[in-house]
Amino acid sequence: MRIDPRLRRFAPRLALGIGLLVLLMIGTLALLPLGWLRDPAERALSARLGRPVRIGAVERAGNPSLVPLLRLRDVRVAQPGWVGAGDMLVVRAAELRLPLLPLLRGVVRPRALRVSGLRLALVRDADGRANWTQADSGGGRTDWGELTVSDGRITLSDARRGMKFDGALTSAPAGLRLDAAGTHRSTPARFALRGGRVSGGAWPFRAAFRSPLAQLRLDAVAERPFGFDRFDGIVSAAGRDLERVDDVIQAGLFHTQPLSLRAKVRHDGTAWALTAVRGRIGGSDVTGRLTVTRQDGRSRIEGRLASDSFSFDDLASDAQLARGAAKRRTIGPRIIPDPKIDLAKLARTDGRLVVEARRLRTRERSILRGLSATLTLDRSRLVADPLVLPMAHGRMEGRAEIDQRAGAPPRLALSLAMIGARLEDFIDGGKVTGPLNGRIVLAGRGKTMRAALAQADGRVTLAARGGSVDRAAAELLGRNAGAAFSTLLGDEAQRTPLRCLGVRMRAARGMLRPDLLAIDTGVMRGEGRGWVRLSDEQVALTLDGRSKHPGLVRLPAPIEIGGTLSAPTIETADAGIGSAKTILRTLGAAIGNLFRKREAPAPDMNCAALIAQVSR
Repeated sequence: MRIDPRLRRFAPRLALGIGLLVLLMIGTLALLPLGWLRDPAERALSARLGRPVRIGAVERAGNPSLVPLLRLRDVRVAQPGWVGAGDMLVVRAAELRLPLLPLLRGVVRPRALRVSGLRLALVRDADGRANWTQADSGGGRTDWGELTVSDGRITLSDARRGMKFDGALTSAPAGLRLDAAGTHRSTPARFALRGGRVSGGAWPFRAAFRSPLAQLRLDAVAERPFGFDRFDGIVSAAGRDLERVDDVIQAGLFHTQPLSLRAKVRHDGTAWALTAVRGRIGGSDVTGRLTVTRQDGRSRIEGRLASDSFSFDDLASDAQLARGAAKRRTIGPRIIPDPKIDLAKLARTDGRLVVEARRLRTRERSILRGLSATLTLDRSRLVADPLVLPMAHGRMEGRAEIDQRAGAPPRLALSLAMIGARLEDFIDGGKVTGPLNGRIVLAGRGKTMRAALAQADGRVTLAARGGSVDRAAAELLGRNAGAAFSTLLGDEAQRTPLRCLGVRMRAARGMLRPDLLAIDTGVMRGEGRGWVRLSDEQVALTLDGRSKHPGLVRLPAPIEIGGTLSAPTIETADAGIGSAKTILRTLGAAIGNLFRKREAPAPDMNCAALIAQVSR
């Protein structure tokens, strides 16, 4: 394409004119007084912070330049309305070297900032509102270049965490330093922050918090100065109670016994990763890894935790343990544990956690020896599946669910199979031995496990085949008093075979009633009826036994099993086995039996049919 000769002659002049115009604009920008920046800066900062910002004066210091030294005086950022009157931030004087050309593109990129007379008042109320939360983050970050602070002071009043602090802040070429003193839950506390030189690039820092209730230390390297949203480091925590440590880290944790923990930590925006976790909570050791991410106001926890020796008591404070001990003194010992199952504190937490306790330590006698489970939490619904509970012999395995999606109280649902257990693990003294299998399917509502099972519906089944029974006890169950006395005197074998045992109970509002309760031994067989109340673990069962070799001396009434699951009692239906009334009636019945036909021997049960019936 041919270019007009006139345009060819005019183009260099046009380019020269545009260049001169640009130079004139740049020169004008460099020479202009900079007080005009105050109003747009106030408006921009007020919009970004969501509260009034006032700048007393903006002026140039030194010679005209495209990177001038600006001097600001009396900078104030007001407190949000809910805090009340006063300022959140006051800067008596500040100097910053600010490139002007990037301002034309809306980019603020100071090369150095020197601040004196800084006062920062941080406030959080009991509901969690914090005055340092920005209304609009602006979608980016500001690199302040090299920062120098003299005569800085920071105060914190945090009602939610029970903390108050007042400290001095300085930043110099040697590094940043903050030392604050105050209180934590009305106990004396100190906080210290040490950082490298604030001049861009990777920034090493160390933070330490100490009070009689909690102690934390973090040694880390951030991507940039004050880059507390992205860093790698080592964290250690100790304290009287994990909930007091949570006053500092705000992760929604719970009461425990005294603890000491250490881990590698990586913080990346909204995600926290804890690896190589190691330490102790009370007498329980803890190892594992955890990741915690936050999105849309919810937290998600993923990871694995393990313990070689674990006690649930270590997940309670001294005050909680004292209340539990007082309750046990009032109501007596219980078999059913009473941990809280309320998920209210976890309403905004989801996740998946694999846990394992290779050995369980319990305050009272327990058949449980360990625990392993995969826990899945999704919007107030916690599922343990699979759930495995190793016992002294065998194990219980299956599924447990706590569902609080419909609100309090939560619904507890258990579906557990007992495999390879032994009767002697449940009954003291070796009166009965043999393999035992069973199934527990129960569901009810309550704030604790015991309260939920006190209202539970469902079923419980037990089946045993093979083993042995103390012969004297079996003879008494068969109401053959003469044979029982003979065994006790050493005239008979001390044990008799347990051919089979079958129990099938239906639960309705915490009451277990057997629709099948049968036992068959080498010397007797019997059927039972009655109930077991889960709310107080009271037992009221009647076992009507028949002897397979009836003698002259026969107990006049069936055997009753009463008391509680933890302390059962055995007596005849009309009086205790050793009472004068029972002895007289037994002797009377024996004399009467001399003059009438003896009771026919009881036949063996069909044990295969009994076990099949229980399993249906």
